[in-house]
Amino acid sequence: MFTDPYAVENFKELVRGFGVRTVVETGTYMAASTIQIAEIVDKTVSIEINKQYYEQAKSRFLQGDYQLVFSGLDMVVVTKGNSKVTLYGGNSPEVIKRIIEELEEPILFYLDAHWLKYWPLKDEIKAIKPRPNSLIIIHDVRVPGKDFGYDVWEGRVNEYELIKDDLAYVNPDYKIFHNEKAAGSYRGILYALP
Repeated sequence: MFTDPYAVENFKELVRGFGVRTVVETGTYMAASTIQIAEIVDKTVSIEINKQYYEQAKSRFLQGDYQLVFSGLDMVVVTKGNSKVTLYGGNSPEVIKRIIEELEEPILFYLDAHWLKYWPLKDEIKAIKPRPNSLIIIHDVRVPGKDFGYDVWEGRVNEYELIKDDLAYVNPDYKIFHNEKAAGSYRGILYALP
């Protein structure tokens, strides 16, 4: 998402407009988006289930301009200026359930974990239930009427119809919209706003 200037501008507008204090990203991968998020907000949480990617992301932070605050088996906390990044290694729905009560609101959840045998999207959304006023951005979604890229997992298309009941479970009043423009990675994005 962060290779798309339209998506980045939408992200920044939502952070400003809603006064977002914390961003939770699922699917850290190599931490490129995590670093960009940390430049926009003061508190970034990123979760990666793949141990190799987690260790590579952790090394990227520890070797960069960030200062180590804490390092444990499945968690590292670093800071840079006013920005604090907490990186978790683990299953994203389980980590969200474990930390959700301690997150500072307003919270924006950027859900982008996929590609393994288990696609956690529906469980991630359900784990957000204790914070129904959170903003949710889902990457790689089919956008009706657009030719943007999207994910398909075991024959299921990543689209609003797949997750609408899960979003309603968290907040039945969510306003749903999609990106109108795309560039860079040229992928579809769904926004669920309180």
